[in-house]
Amino acid sequence: MDTATRDRLYQLGLQAMVAEWDRQAQDPAATALSCAERLALRVDAQWLARTMACRHNWRVRYYRLPQLCTESALARQHGTWFRWLQQVQRWDLLCLDDWALYPITVDESRDLLEILDGRLGTRALAIASQVPVAQWHQWLPDPTLADAILDRLVHHAHTIAIQGESMRKYLSASPGSATTEPPSQS
Repeated sequence: MDTATRDRLYQLGLQAMVAEWDRQAQDPAATALSCAERLALRVDAQWLARTMACRHNWRVRYYRLPQLCTESALARQHGTWFRWLQQVQRWDLLCLDDWALYPITVDESRDLLEILDGRLGTRALAIASQVPVAQWHQWLPDPTLADAILDRLVHHAHTIAIQGESMRKYLSASPGSATTEPPSQS
């Protein structure tokens, strides 16, 4: 494991993950996959939400970003958006999955900015994305909103970038749907 990854995992309070990574590096049976591939098996937004909730007794909410945008829009239609926003802000950890995977509207971007702004410095946020951070600005439809959203995210973030093929593909057990060879590291 490289030093930067180790440091980020410690900063996130995931010392047990570092210890397990070290243990597996010494286990011949565990070395069929690289350390990064094994980490990719465990680092997903739902797993992070469950782990942080259990470890720290945090109130955690997991959303796929399209689901969050839909709930926000429905709350606006029903006139309950401010109440809904207060509820979202109460979660100790908000996990957003599928970030930048689907198109987003200007209205959804504004709501997202409000959510992020209300959490800044007070509550934790975890974002999972298959899209590199460098492409997030162009994903957002309004450049001014994009600047504001990324300013709240990027400058206060711990980033863990995982490369390689999807572990879902590798772990798929259905015949003919995936290879039995571990994904190669590029």
